[in-house]
Amino acid sequence: MNSTTNTRHHATRTFQGKIACAGSHEPERRRANPARSRRMTQGRGCALRAPLYGGGMTQLTDPLSLRSGASMKNRFALAPLTNLQSPDEGVLSDDELRWLSMRAEGGFGLVMTCAASVQAEGVGFPGQLGFHHDKHVPRLALLADQVKRQGALAIAQLHHGGLRALKNPKAPSADEKLKAEAMTLDEIAHTRDCFIAAARRAEQAGFDGVELHGAHGYLICSFLSP
Repeated sequence: MNSTTNTRHHATRTFQGKIACAGSHEPERRRANPARSRRMTQGRGCALRAPLYGGGMTQLTDPLSLRSGASMKNRFALAPLTNLQSPDEGVLSDDELRWLSMRAEGGFGLVMTCAASVQAEGVGFPGQLGFHHDKHVPRLALLADQVKRQGALAIAQLHHGGLRALKNPKAPSADEKLKAEAMTLDEIAHTRDCFIAAARRAEQAGFDGVELHGAHGYLICSFLSP
């Protein structure tokens, strides 16, 4: 969804329709088209314009098919939220299991874990959920099963702390301020393999997919924007 705002016009656009608020002005190119102008209701308040591209407007409750063949029962997706609930070396705790399972019970079409570690040396915060060891798999399988029993997709977000890791900060180049060491080529290759191994554990546990955390200055982000 895109928003366009200036001193004369405020609109919220969707893929198939447009909400326009009376009292703001349509741009000249739109007011010059009588056919379009007649679509607007008269008077004050807000009016829904006819769809710009034909067909009905997509609803949040509509199912969504993905290229992988999986489908969401609706378009509500739980974002990955850091909750610091698995302090036992990253093994999924009862608290975190319950919190995520309740989101599925609440009706989300997709439930994603918090940023979960792919490497013990890359843990970025206390209580971080782990996918970096085989001992994590049994509890992760329980989570995936409970989420999917509610008809939601179970997705894991995979993460490496990089220069913000708790124990051994690493980055593409050294960072004196954060005391991060520059990674060697062998370390880069090993970390790549850790991401792959974590994704395989997610698959083994029954998750429907994974997302790579690539923001906020963590490892992947620091390669993209050093």
